[in-house]
Amino acid sequence: MSRINKVVLVGHCGADSWSLQNMVQSTLGKEVAITSADDAAAMNAAATSEHLWLVNRSLGWGYDYADGVELIRAIAGRANGPVLMLISNYPDAQKQAVEAGAVRGFGKDHLHMSSAASALREAASQDEAE
Repeated sequence: MSRINKVVLVGHCGADSWSLQNMVQSTLGKEVAITSADDAAAMNAAATSEHLWLVNRSLGWGYDYADGVELIRAIAGRANGPVLMLISNYPDAQKQAVEAGAVRGFGKDHLHMSSAASALREAASQDEAE
């Protein structure tokens, strides 16, 4: 059973949010709640260890950081903080995000690939053995 009860989409546009929601529900099940955080206030309200954040590489207006990797670097390691995953097609950004404390992510071009579903399932259950 997954310890994640909510997935928060951080900094994604409407079309990408819709695609990510469909992918999350088909991978983790419809019982997992999904919400969008369109600014820093909404994002900070959703910062518990039962949450998985799917962070966009490029953040827009309303955030304290312009870059998702910077956001991950600032938040990773917080006590009872969320599980963080970068959504980016750029391998360098993925590498930097993992080095900053995120779990392995995937790009939007890979939403329908088994590797993206595997990464999502792994992130949703990463602490089960602890």
